[in-house]
Amino acid sequence: MKRLICFALCALTALSLFACDMEFEMSVDVEQSVMQSESEQTSEEASKEESAAIIEDGLSADDVVVFLGDSIAQGYGLASVESERYSSLIAAEYGCTVHNYAIPGDDGADLLALLDEGTCTELKNATVIVLSIGANNVLKAAETLAPYLQGAENGNLPEKIDVSATFDVIVAGIDRFKTELPQIISKIRAVNADAQIIFQTVYNPYRDFTHFKVEQNGLQLSFAAFSASCVIGINDVIKANAEEQGYTLCDIYEPFKAYEGNLINALADGSNIDPHPNAEGHKQIALLVAGAVK
Repeated sequence: MKRLICFALCALTALSLFACDMEFEMSVDVEQSVMQSESEQTSEEASKEESAAIIEDGLSADDVVVFLGDSIAQGYGLASVESERYSSLIAAEYGCTVHNYAIPGDDGADLLALLDEGTCTELKNATVIVLSIGANNVLKAAETLAPYLQGAENGNLPEKIDVSATFDVIVAGIDRFKTELPQIISKIRAVNADAQIIFQTVYNPYRDFTHFKVEQNGLQLSFAAFSASCVIGINDVIKANAEEQGYTLCDIYEPFKAYEGNLINALADGSNIDPHPNAEGHKQIALLVAGAVK
């Protein structure tokens, strides 16, 4: 994501999936589609207990952890980036060495270019590599939301936004990511064949924006559901490649969705629309990433 315009991309992407080859049911009723059954919840509780054990034993002072990605991993929006971002929290908690090469605004193509430059010099020494990338693939679509963003910043949040113009750009961004993701993993493996790669899913930054509406070609849904559709589409690409590409999936979406409280800078009244995690959000991501270490 990229500053105040990047987050918009999250919202925008929603529509792409909503109207493209994503399942219609998932897009129309995102909240209902992600609900878990009682048995799944029981399984999730057991999984959390397992994660706690992994967190205790998974990382040590001998580990070298490299973080690659966008503004989420870089720590944009924090009062103290160097101390509050989740890579720093992990280093402080486990005593491991961390190197953060994340760049605000980077998408899949940018990360590929960065890997080609060879400037991530510690990549070859990493025992764990953490990726936060993909959301910015639909950043260009956010330009169509400029009037909405300007209105929000001026305290005049529109009741409804027509996002029809974003469709083609969003679809192209998601399709491009499908091609870029395997290339990213391949380039990382060319430098470091042995490190565990952890790939984060994307959270919904506008989970609580249920009372604002968007419209595409006459179809209306809440801004929260719109944004959820967007990130679910990105996450589907990340999930679909995990087994074949051999990386560990670290789900951020569901824990952020279920969290009772605000983990994002954005506020539901529209007074703040920054989609980046706040300090508490980074603490939660640190726990989830550490829990994914094997």
